[in-house]
Amino acid sequence: MKANSLYRWTYIQWDAPKYPTGHSINIGGQLGTFCLAIFGILYCVRENRVRAAGKRDHRLEGLSEHEQMKLGYLHPRFKYWT
Repeated sequence: MKANSLYRWTYIQWDAPKYPTGHSINIGGQLGTFCLAIFGILYCVRENRVRAAGKRDHRLEGLSEHEQMKLGYLHPRFKYWT
């Protein structure tokens, strides 16, 4: 498949030369991606604060040390990068 054929349904010939349909779809996709990225960052910041406050410590109750190590990202001391 040629690279040009991938864009035929957004950048249609009768929209030339401004291509409002193609640009609108691309800008909408970029805005959606930006919003998802901001949401992900804010979620990680919030989750790190909750863990620092000790609200996830209940996950360790009744677990052996080996089981605690296997929790991975669910362990209360795990911190997300932001």
